[in-house]
Amino acid sequence: MQNDPLSHGLWETTAPPAPPTSPLNGRIRADVAVVGCGYTGLSAALRLAESGAKVVALEAVEIGFGGAGRNVGLVNAGMWVMPREFPKALGADYGERALTLLGDAPGLVWETIAKHAIDCDPVRNGTLQCAVGASGLAEIEERARQWGERGAPVRVLTAAEAAKRIGSVAYAGALLDQRAGTIQ
Repeated sequence: MQNDPLSHGLWETTAPPAPPTSPLNGRIRADVAVVGCGYTGLSAALRLAESGAKVVALEAVEIGFGGAGRNVGLVNAGMWVMPREFPKALGADYGERALTLLGDAPGLVWETIAKHAIDCDPVRNGTLQCAVGASGLAEIEERARQWGERGAPVRVLTAAEAAKRIGSVAYAGALLDQRAGTIQ
């Protein structure tokens, strides 16, 4: 990696080295060229290759350097937008499709890791969305209720439970989303 603590911080410091790669020299033929070897690019390249396409993946800096490296390895489900807002913004069909894709995404990540025996230190212990003050707590309670209606394994932690997990008493509570976790 680039050893820049301002951009990649703890994740880069604790991640194992990326696999060795070599520059593209000369010409190569492929059905598809994927530009960018972050999570999205590599996932697209893998899915295309699994479907029979000849794929070349190109990266200007290093595998995982860009946004993938700056997300600190979080595997998150959903978004900060309330689930009920998706159909309002995208229409019933696309809104529901987006919610399903976002909610199921971590499961696909865990399945891909297992299927290909990817050595990335996967930890499936959930992630926390922390609540600042009473209004923040009300918001995560509503988010938990909406995702819970969709069958998602989420729950709201009290301030004391959150403090025990986070190490700080600064939050009014937290939403624990058990679909999520971290990878290296």
